[in-house]
Amino acid sequence: MLNELLHNIITQSIPKRNSILFVDDEIICHDVVNLVLGYTTNYKVVNTYNAAEAIILAEKFNKTLGLIFIDILLSDMNGYQLYKILKANENIAHIPIVFQSGITVQIREIRELIENQQADIIHKPYKNDELINIVGKYMPK
Repeated sequence: MLNELLHNIITQSIPKRNSILFVDDEIICHDVVNLVLGYTTNYKVVNTYNAAEAIILAEKFNKTLGLIFIDILLSDMNGYQLYKILKANENIAHIPIVFQSGITVQIREIRELIENQQADIIHKPYKNDELINIVGKYMPK
């Protein structure tokens, strides 16, 4: 009984990583991700359309974020630049990042991250099962 009580106290004080930061400048991508994940998971999607806001939101939600999706081509910087900024922040560095792109990855550094399994990638247009599988790979059950 005491062990169960202690377990409940400890697990209640640990924040649940039940949020996903989704960074993309295309509205249709947000619509698809919110629709698919909204119907198939209990995760909260935090949406942003640019890198500058993504940095602010990642810091704000760092205790509940379990995954970050970053479009490779954003309006204010590229996805690799945003990746480097987020990974330099000790409050955010532990959160897995999945790049997303509708084109073949041309940025050498991103290809190297993916090859070294330091990041992952999903290609647009998304297939529902691919999106669900990649989220399931990183998010707690």
